[in-house]
Amino acid sequence: MTDDFTPDEEREFKEVAERLKKERESTAVHEAGHALVAVRLGIEVIRASIIPDATTAGRVHHGLDVVRDLRFPDQPDILGHPGDFRMRPDVTPDVVRDLAYGGLAISTAGQQAEAVYMRIPLEDSDHWDLA
Repeated sequence: MTDDFTPDEEREFKEVAERLKKERESTAVHEAGHALVAVRLGIEVIRASIIPDATTAGRVHHGLDVVRDLRFPDQPDILGHPGDFRMRPDVTPDVVRDLAYGGLAISTAGQQAEAVYMRIPLEDSDHWDLA
């Protein structure tokens, strides 16, 4: 680096830089897991990002919205959002199940992708501790 840093400061800088690189890589793998499962389920992926914000390290925006997809589209709900909470007559239990399983698969895919990428046996991964 430069003569402005002591050897300890230079070592610390390199450690921090390496840790940040690994965190970005882990975030990319995590978000790719969400996106891959969405695409495999036939759900449009609108965009994916590994740019952190106030609440997340990354984000995948996709076209699955379980609540939106089950409601009447033309009536606002009690909060003013489009659609209301009554089920559409064409929504069968199978449709509800498929949407719920799709949402669950997409939600858990990020942790699964990280565990596979880091070669952590899934039974040893702390990602599965939902408590």
